[in-house]
Amino acid sequence: MKLSMSRVSIALLVLIAVGSGCNTYENQNFAFNTREFAVANPAFPVSLNEIQRNNANHRVVVAVLDTGIDYLHPALIPNLHFNLNEFDAPVAPFTRFTDRDRDGFAGNVLGYDFLGKDGLPSFRVVERKTAQRDLGFEEQAGLSHGTHVAGIMTGRDYRIGVIPFRILPIDENDLPRVAGEAVVDSRTLADALGRTLRDSIYLAKRQGVRVANMSIGVDSNPPEYREADLRRAFADFTNYVNNAAPEMILTIASGNDSKDVSSGYKTYPCQVRAGNAVCVGSVNSKGEISEFSNIGNQFVDIYAPGEDIISTVPGDYEGAPAGAVEAMSGTSMAAPYIGHVLAKMLIEKPCLKARQAIDLMVQSADPRQTVVRAGGIGSLPAGATYRYRVVNLNSAIRAARGAYCFQ
Repeated sequence: MKLSMSRVSIALLVLIAVGSGCNTYENQNFAFNTREFAVANPAFPVSLNEIQRNNANHRVVVAVLDTGIDYLHPALIPNLHFNLNEFDAPVAPFTRFTDRDRDGFAGNVLGYDFLGKDGLPSFRVVERKTAQRDLGFEEQAGLSHGTHVAGIMTGRDYRIGVIPFRILPIDENDLPRVAGEAVVDSRTLADALGRTLRDSIYLAKRQGVRVANMSIGVDSNPPEYREADLRRAFADFTNYVNNAAPEMILTIASGNDSKDVSSGYKTYPCQVRAGNAVCVGSVNSKGEISEFSNIGNQFVDIYAPGEDIISTVPGDYEGAPAGAVEAMSGTSMAAPYIGHVLAKMLIEKPCLKARQAIDLMVQSADPRQTVVRAGGIGSLPAGATYRYRVVNLNSAIRAARGAYCFQ
């Protein structure tokens, strides 16, 4: 086989593209009990008793750092893991926003929305002038992405609790301003994204998250992107993760650029070098590397299914009914599948350390090889043999079951 497979419709791998118009959005910090807040954050239909029961069923907790989710999706509701320390018990959780758990983020009952500055990380955005959803922006920016990723990571296994964080789009109020206008450039976006990622990991750690997925990517190849800004922002993030959350596993999409990321092509956060991070490429149903997937053994640790993956999508989005599912493709789909595998391993053996779980998963994966296509990829010449590993869920669980836990 060749390292160039069947063409598929590629879902959005969330990209921070300077000047694209999809990086930022106007402030969504609406006052509680306003029409804007109600449109952005529909009322949650589940009782506090059911929330408590669902939380009690969760044997491992994961996080999705993405575009927010449809928290009303019936397939996801049993997986949603709430921060019970933030509730004004026994009152319903969304009546007022106070920082009862004193973590510095008021009202973070369900992850956090860094765009809306509230604890309801919905995928919706609302125009302030009309108090209506901005459906055009939601579609253009691919804001169904986080819901799809969350469905893959949980996989209808209701032992897996999920905490969503909306890290994209970036709140314009988080950027410096000149003459009243937000300054949107490489440095300001990189700094804002780095802060949001750090804050997400901080909150996730406080709530017991073991695996956090980041199906996001930004590269420095167009001239608008300065690698120095990205390198600095992600170096700071890496240092924070290494020091503050070394036992939280990070699953990261490698990117959809058909590049060799080990030969000079810069893309973050795949190239974050934290000991608890795993960068994921995509394969098709035959285990062949997807044509769109980035590769490179220096950074891409493992491969997982990423083509035509059926998962949850928001209701009332592009005409989708409540409870809808849809097929998408991309390394954005492969990364949360790895997160799902790791979650199941940790259910099987909760005492596994982060690096130990990653190593067991990689070592138990199926070894594969392919021939680089004509023209080569990066430093790999045409005809070269490229070796890689494809995750094997059952083998990974068996490896976890038989592992010795280090103290």
